[in-house]
This record gives sequence, C-alpha cells and structure tokens, in this order.
Amino acid sequence: ACVRDCRSTAHTSVTGYTPPVDPGTQVDRYVIVERLGEGGMASVYLARHSILGSRHAIKVLRPELVALGSVRDRFLAEGRIAAQIRHPYVIDVTDVVIAPGVAGLVMEYVEGPTLEDWIEAQETLPPLDVVRTIASRVLDGLAEAHAFGVVHRDLKPANIILGSTRRGEVRPVVLDFGIAKLGQDSRVEHSTRRPTKDGTR
Repeated sequence: ACVRDCRSTAHTSVTGYTPPVDPGTQVDRYVIVERLGEGGMASVYLARHSILGSRHAIKVLRPELVALGSVRDRFLAEGRIAAQIRHPYVIDVTDVVIAPGVAGLVMEYVEGPTLEDWIEAQETLPPLDVVRTIASRVLDGLAEAHAFGVVHRDLKPANIILGSTRRGEVRPVVLDFGIAKLGQDSRVEHSTRRPTKDGTR
C-alpha cells in the first residue's frame, strides 16, 4: 500500500476509475503529492504533512464506497487494528483523515518494491540468507499480530513491502489488515470488532 518503486497487480489501473483526489489537493493536514497505485476499493497516495513536511502514504477509499457506512467502518477498522499492533515489520498507521466524500488511512511511507515484484525481478534464485531474513522478519511481525489476537487472513507477496533500514538491512513490512479476524481474546480494543463470516469472500 505504500509502494514507490514497483506497482504490483493489486495497484494496476481500474477501468473507468476516477481517483478520489488529485495531486496538489489538501486533505485535512496533508497535501497530496502523487498517486502511487490503486486497487478495487482504494487508492494510495504519497502525501506531505502541511506543517511538519514529513512524508506519508495515505490509503483513500473510493468515493462511491465512502457513503456505504458498513464499508467505511470496515476500512477505518483496518487502520485501528494496524495502529495498535506497533511492530517494525507491520505497517504503522498513524492517523485517519475524514472529509466530505473522503475517508483515508495515514500510514508511514515505506519506499521499496512489494515482495511480489521483487520475486518477479529476480533473474536467478536469491541467496538463501536473504530469503531466510525476509521470511523470519515477516513471521516476527505476524507473531506480534497473533499476540494481539489478530489473524491477517490475506498474507501474500503483494501485501508485503521490502523497505530498508538506515543501515541498509532489508525491512519487510506487512500491509493490508482489511479482512483481518479478531479472536475472542484479542487485545485490540473492542470498538474495532466487526462481524465476519467463515467461508465467505
């Protein structure tokens, strides 16, 4: 959701789709810089905080879905879940923006390809130690989510971004808790719970 270098299939163009906001538009305290990608339900933008100047990624729900209360509530619940996990290998959701016709999740901006794009770009098998590092760090992030009673349910290479630390180490970040399931003993606050049904899409 915060990809800069590569665009995965989850962010390909949607026929007849009109982006919710245009570059240069200010939404709450954030100025939209550019659109990074889009999916079936939302677009992701690079944005700059109008006062601090910091860069963020904002995931904005499609306009026709904002009016659907249940969809909007699920979308915002995704942000509340991710915001409470707080782990270096889980996307950090820092804020929400609500304006007429706009609902968005403000996230840290992670620069790098998705794991899916990174795999496709490899001409030979990547070194085992690199694969082991990526896998162990993804599992570390998931273990923290599970400790909160959260099951992701949509883990795939397109929902992992390969960022890097200041020391140049790979930092895989798990994204998109949109269909996550909360267990009965979840440590995530009760207000984030929403109905789910097994065996449905």
